[in-house]
Amino acid sequence: EFVRDESGGWHFRAGIHGFEDDPATFTRVMGRAHQS
Repeated sequence: EFVRDESGGWHFRAGIHGFEDDPATFTRVMGRAHQS
């Protein structure tokens, strides 16, 4: 996600992750630890 700071500059926040799989697996996938 790209966000602006107080001075107006853009920064990338890598800690936000989306979900692009079958909706039926959402709770199982989102409940496990993220691999970096």
